[in-house]
Amino acid sequence: MAIFETQSPFNNNAPVANNNADRPKTQVYGNAGYWAVDPETQERTHISLPLGLGIDTMTPKAAGKSQLMQAKNALLTQLKELSEKLAPGEEMEIPLTFVLRRVANHEQQDATNNSFIAQMGDLAQMQKAG
Repeated sequence: MAIFETQSPFNNNAPVANNNADRPKTQVYGNAGYWAVDPETQERTHISLPLGLGIDTMTPKAAGKSQLMQAKNALLTQLKELSEKLAPGEEMEIPLTFVLRRVANHEQQDATNNSFIAQMGDLAQMQKAG
């Protein structure tokens, strides 16, 4: 018997179980941060966020006719191509921007005008009737 893992249709934010052993191990990371001088060694040091973006294991999204998504996929492709030229342990500074974005608040919809809820009826009454 096969077991299929899918997202719950009732909660799109529900985590999906996956097997990390099946995923390729990331070898190339994109690290956002800034440059600073180490006061002890006087060497230039990159201070990055605790987690990087796995560039080589990131997959492009279906773009269709979306020029924006095509550009995002092209950026990913270029980063992957550049990373192939790096020797193990080597790094390259790329002048990209860093955008911090907060998720927009979605206003609560008034349920009294929701035609789907109106069509649903009262489940408790349906159970008693059945």
